[in-house]
Amino acid sequence: MRRLSCVRTRPALGKIAAGGDHTCAARVNGTVWCWGDNTWGQVGTGVAGGVQTTPRRVPGLTGVTDVAAGDRSTCAVAEAARRVWCWGSDADGQLGDGGGTPATVPAPVPVTLPAGTGVFQRVTIGRAHACAHTDTPDVWCWGADGSGQLGNGPAGPATAPQRIGDLGIGVDAGGDSTCTTSAPVTCWGDNSSGQLGTGDRTDRDVPTVGALGELRGSPFVEAVFGWTGPLLSGVAVGDDHACAVDATSGAYCWGSGADGRLGTGGTADSDVPVLTRLLPGPATGVTARPAAGALDVGWERPSETGAASLATQLAVAIAPDGLTASCDPFASAAPTAANSCTVRDLTGGRRYAVTVGVGNAAGVTFSELAYGTPRPGGGGGSLPITGAGLSAYLLLAAVLVAAGTGVIVLVSRSGPRRRRA
Repeated sequence: MRRLSCVRTRPALGKIAAGGDHTCAARVNGTVWCWGDNTWGQVGTGVAGGVQTTPRRVPGLTGVTDVAAGDRSTCAVAEAARRVWCWGSDADGQLGDGGGTPATVPAPVPVTLPAGTGVFQRVTIGRAHACAHTDTPDVWCWGADGSGQLGNGPAGPATAPQRIGDLGIGVDAGGDSTCTTSAPVTCWGDNSSGQLGTGDRTDRDVPTVGALGELRGSPFVEAVFGWTGPLLSGVAVGDDHACAVDATSGAYCWGSGADGRLGTGGTADSDVPVLTRLLPGPATGVTARPAAGALDVGWERPSETGAASLATQLAVAIAPDGLTASCDPFASAAPTAANSCTVRDLTGGRRYAVTVGVGNAAGVTFSELAYGTPRPGGGGGSLPITGAGLSAYLLLAAVLVAAGTGVIVLVSRSGPRRRRA
């Protein structure tokens, strides 16, 4: 009989944050560990000064779910009550405890919200200000306000949280600016390099909706759900540039382009979002020629392949009720670079929207929509992706994996609803 033995493993990291000259990590067991420069007490060991060259646990904090590090301070969301605790420099009120504490606080102090205003979910820190969002979901900010980075108008710096408004759950602070993923990108604060994405270089002291620039939604999502705007899943703010990720169309950046930080292949600044060269460009010239129970789909490959070579091309036909079928010229045993394939098993006389997904190792870009109506015949009516017997009341996520690229296809239970962002 084989003998089994157990090995005790250390708890994994749940979140890591790098500040100006220090680093902190939250483990999945709810503890926080910090290391690096401790001039301002930002390592949180209870003593300010010197450096901490190895990770050391921050005492007194349990149940930590998020941690953020700024230039000279650190904050964490901790305990069942979801309070924010901060430590380090409080020269600009960035610890948020409202108590007029000394400039250096080497141990965590609580950030308190007014009663009935929700509990904290996430915290983020810029150069000398901090913001957090609650479960309501409201955004609250505190600390320095020299460029309007708190978003509370001309009120100036604050040593306690100030409610900025219901701006969604994706908030990030960097330098002297702050952005959220609402509407679709809303920013405020320093705009000296165009990092607010508003199309100009004027600072804002209240949340301001940015320009769309090259930011666009996905034709696939439009065809299935009727949503024509971007679907941002996250935003990150640096000292003088910012980037956002759209769940369906790639990564976008704006602000200073020095050192190539916008990812466009150059170093020019942009005061509106521009598409990074991560994903391939979209296929163009998409056609959908009728066949018996099928559509013969053709397209032109993009000249821009993104950060890696093309790994897949996928044509998707979308019915008015949201059900889909597809064909992939790369899926055969001997993949070809053909820019055409036939989507079969469609219903004759029914109009389909068609989009082509072109992917590399980083993801997939979908083309603009084309339309086609199959001729009767050909045994149409079954749907090879969704399955002919699938109830129309289910929401199906079918993950198509081709050459290492995941394509998530969402199938709705009802027809598209025209909704504008």
